[in-house]
Amino acid sequence: MASKLSYNEFVHIGKQNYREKNFEAALANFKNALKVAKEPNLDILEFLAAATEKLGELETSLKYGKQMVDQSEGNTRGYLRLGKTLEAYQKESQRKKGLMIYDRGLTKVSAADPYFKLLQSTRHRLYLVIEGPNAKDPLTAFPYEVAQIVMSYLPFHQVIKCLAVSKGWRGYLSSCPELWLDIDLSHGKTSRQKRIPRAFVKSCVKYSDHQVKSLKLGCFAHRPTVLAIAMTCKKLESIEIPFDSDLGGDTLVETLKYSKSLRRLCAKVALPSDQINQILERSSGLTHLDVGWISPGTGRILFASTFSLPNLKHFECRGHSSRNVEITGPNLHQFLNSVPNLESFCLTSATISSLVADFGLLKKLKSLNLESVYFGVGTSLSLPPTLEKLALRSVLGRLIGWGNLPHLKHIELRNCYDVPALMDRLLQMTATESPEVDSKGELICSKLETLMLVGMVWSGNTIAAQIFSPDLRSIFKQPRVSEVKTLVVQGPEFLDETVQVIEENLTKLNMVKMTTTGVSGVAIKKLVQSQKKLEWIILENCLSVSPDAVTWAKSQGINIRTRSELAPRGQTIWR
Repeated sequence: MASKLSYNEFVHIGKQNYREKNFEAALANFKNALKVAKEPNLDILEFLAAATEKLGELETSLKYGKQMVDQSEGNTRGYLRLGKTLEAYQKESQRKKGLMIYDRGLTKVSAADPYFKLLQSTRHRLYLVIEGPNAKDPLTAFPYEVAQIVMSYLPFHQVIKCLAVSKGWRGYLSSCPELWLDIDLSHGKTSRQKRIPRAFVKSCVKYSDHQVKSLKLGCFAHRPTVLAIAMTCKKLESIEIPFDSDLGGDTLVETLKYSKSLRRLCAKVALPSDQINQILERSSGLTHLDVGWISPGTGRILFASTFSLPNLKHFECRGHSSRNVEITGPNLHQFLNSVPNLESFCLTSATISSLVADFGLLKKLKSLNLESVYFGVGTSLSLPPTLEKLALRSVLGRLIGWGNLPHLKHIELRNCYDVPALMDRLLQMTATESPEVDSKGELICSKLETLMLVGMVWSGNTIAAQIFSPDLRSIFKQPRVSEVKTLVVQGPEFLDETVQVIEENLTKLNMVKMTTTGVSGVAIKKLVQSQKKLEWIILENCLSVSPDAVTWAKSQGINIRTRSELAPRGQTIWR
């Protein structure tokens, strides 16, 4: 009979016998199918193991289960069959062996296996059976899915510590790929003698089933391992490299070559401008790019190559404080045209040699941050009407032109020339350029929410000699300044008379910070009385404010902090 029926026919008859609970006939048909088959496969081995288990032949069932594991070590079916057979012994020692089989399966099987979740839940159920309802292990207090959600709230370095709790915890955590998608090595040892082992990083990638999404390298700087992660983890979206890393620009260029899914690159290491240009050439898929700071030396022309970054939304680049990076007019124009969807732009320590800096080409720009940037005298700076946040820190050169900024809400000016005139140009609105008007024909524009005026520089590079300048008071009389919630001022030109103008014109202040001003305690009391929504006052080196004024402000429910650099023994004291 064995020669007349095929393999599939024997299997079909055997399954029918098994469903009818005729296990002896089922076993006979499965054995005949095994004889017909050229090589035993997982299906027939599982059928044989199941039938022999039902007949009480547990040793034989174990033999077939072992053959399944040996034949396909990365398949869950063998581990599930072995574990179930060991549980059938109804002995504590055999159940513990079954738990070990499940643990081994979780380390060998990929999370993409369709029965991987079943293996995890089966292992969890058996652990509860062994330990009993009063098990002290917190991982057994909840179902597997709930325990995984709880562990997902731990930061990465805490998950690493949990690996050392016990073998059970290590097996459980290493079998949860979701916990290893965001690898953060920034908490590792910083000394060169105690670097993070390469084997550990490879294990983390293996635990994630090569599905890593973000990578913070910290002090880890092994180039082959980093490139291997970029090549094997096809879903890698974010890489962060600290400023003290030993990785160079060539590694970043190679990483961008292999990692096609990368969307965010934050590399704060020192790089020459030619390597930054190469990174820009290979960053067409990035949405966030922070290239750290440019190392001093030759070849400091930035944006000198041709590239296209249609997806880029945030770009940050820093020159070296000892020597600014150079950007020519054509190169700046080329860069602005290559990033049409840019929303945030930050540039530090740069010299722009161009008569026109047309940031108005960035139709979606919302945030612009320029620090230690030198423009030529008379440079025309054009800003887009979409701008919401503007920060100018130590920007040298007398700029002309701005354009309408109806959506501007946050302004920070540090060490800038002619701040009152600059504020007038930033906040002015002209009907010829802004089509947005209300029913009364008045221009529609946003009110400022944050205003920071620090280190004002007046004409001739000298601090204003006239403390109560009408120009200074005019800043706070601007209609768009009336609803400022956060105000930061610094400089001796801010005295009681200036605070009086602030009291009269600003009605929604929530936080005020004053540094090195001549404001007295009387002005602070009047400010508290006039501002109904004021919650915070921070005073740094405001020596004219008496302790009695501070105590009174606290009694009115104000959170007030004062600091003086004239503390005993050179210490800084917060009150």
